[in-house]
Amino acid sequence: MPNDQFPAPAKPYSLKEIVKKITTDPGYANFIHDQVSAARSGNASAIAIVKAHFQPGMSELTAFGLSEDQATALLKCTDPRSHLLDFAYYVAYPPP
Repeated sequence: MPNDQFPAPAKPYSLKEIVKKITTDPGYANFIHDQVSAARSGNASAIAIVKAHFQPGMSELTAFGLSEDQATALLKCTDPRSHLLDFAYYVAYPPP
């Protein structure tokens, strides 16, 4: 799927926004899932795409029981973002 099919939003989606988008738009869900997979393999372009599409808010992360220090550390990493996105993807589209 081409990277430009879903251009980056004006500002990255919050967790709530991206979960809604994943669960209501299978095309977008597959696109972001592919980008997450590539980002985990170290693909710099995919890492940039994941960061451009998703930035969870501090309050969203602390609502999970993370301390502000833990949430701040999480926001600096791509991989924890990808864990959250993969979770939403697999809940919405479980493998057969």
